[in-house]
Amino acid sequence: MTELHATMPRLSRRSLIGALGSAFALAGMPRGAWARAPITLAEQFPGLAKIITDYVAERKVAGMLAAIGFGDLEPEAIAAGAPEAGSSKPVTLDTLWRIYSQTKPVTGIAAMMLIEDGKLKLDQPIADIFPEYGSMKVLKNPEGAISDTMDARTPITIRHLLTHTAGLGYTIVSKGPIQQAYLDSGITPGAVSRMTLPGFTPGAPTPDARTFA
Repeated sequence: MTELHATMPRLSRRSLIGALGSAFALAGMPRGAWARAPITLAEQFPGLAKIITDYVAERKVAGMLAAIGFGDLEPEAIAAGAPEAGSSKPVTLDTLWRIYSQTKPVTGIAAMMLIEDGKLKLDQPIADIFPEYGSMKVLKNPEGAISDTMDARTPITIRHLLTHTAGLGYTIVSKGPIQQAYLDSGITPGAVSRMTLPGFTPGAPTPDARTFA
């Protein structure tokens, strides 16, 4: 979780995977072993701690925090910096963050619960739920005319939606006529600000959820 100070940087995949792998391994230890551990969380995850301190020191972000919890123990944090640039207030577990895309894990878990209960199937076509998706077309050129299409090779499934492989775009990634068509129809990912922002083209009002779908 970060408060951006400049352009969003990329984390080192090797360092992050290494830190997460250590977390999963340590999570399997008996609770008593953790209670007796004399080292700090930053010492347990030096790679992750270095990422956090380096990003703040290099002013890539104003503040950064990683929270790690095991079983029913209270989570601990590795943190550095402040919630915003110029602030002397330190980042803590009580810091409020602006976090995006959190509907994705919630929706994914809900879908997997329905699959576990036998109410959905992972490779079930979504046309079973929304018939309008029964005969899908794809653009021959992603930035070309929206009338220049061909039949999709396969139907869109629940798996495709959960793994972002359905072929659906939206305004912040699509370009050309399809982006304008989304804007004209109010098919936008969300309101970033009530004010007009440079580089962001406001679209039509967003319709109700069923119309949007």
